[in-house]
Amino acid sequence: CNGHQEVVVKLVELGANVNAADEAGSTPLHAAACNGHQEVVVKLVELGANIHAANKAGSTPLYVAAYNGHQEVVVKLVELEANVHAADKAGSTPLHAAACNGHQEVVVKLVELGANVNANHEDGSTPLHDAARNGHQEVVMKLVELGANIHAANKDGSTPLHDAACNGHQEVVVKLVELGANVNANHEDGSTLLHTAACNGHQEVVVKLVALGANVNAADEAGSTPLHAAACNGHQEVVVKLVELGANIHAANK
Repeated sequence: CNGHQEVVVKLVELGANVNAADEAGSTPLHAAACNGHQEVVVKLVELGANIHAANKAGSTPLYVAAYNGHQEVVVKLVELEANVHAADKAGSTPLHAAACNGHQEVVVKLVELGANVNANHEDGSTPLHDAARNGHQEVVMKLVELGANIHAANKDGSTPLHDAACNGHQEVVVKLVELGANVNANHEDGSTLLHTAACNGHQEVVVKLVALGANVNAADEAGSTPLHAAACNGHQEVVVKLVELGANIHAANK
């Protein structure tokens, strides 16, 4: 954890178990990778550490290195034959982890090392979903440049654009539309991005989506419009703004 390589070597010489796991199932190699101690990582592997060891969440040392943005450790672990595709119990790969936390350089390096840019999480989400959901615009742009499918939908029918709109990331919304995402894409229940933004009270995103061509009176399968969504959730300012933008105040759902 603290990067003391000589102490690590001495402890192993004295009989310490190089693959001992803590309560979370993490080994000393997880600890070194998590904290970016490249030399200790190499030494532990030389001493017999299992490079494929997974903790109780299913995360490997490579996963925790990617999650924490340690590019040099990521490269070294892959050189030492760590599996770049190894997913945790939720189906999240090291690339998902790096994208989720905005580590652009690690994202690029993992793809260079063979990571699948369109890998699916257990819920069907791709690394692009994770980057968009968390507002990492530069990572979003880089993933699309690297071949990420901008229209990919998860099991609920959400695209990266849905996830960005849901969480109020206006700049990411704009960038995804510029990159070709469909501003009127439907969720599984027929709702649109505008429904999602209105439901969550993201007024600026609502305004931007309409400016980008979103249908202000689009109805989901239940006949509800974005105005219904905003009103149902008590977002008064969004209600007012939608009416200003042309929403039908008399629209009735099914």
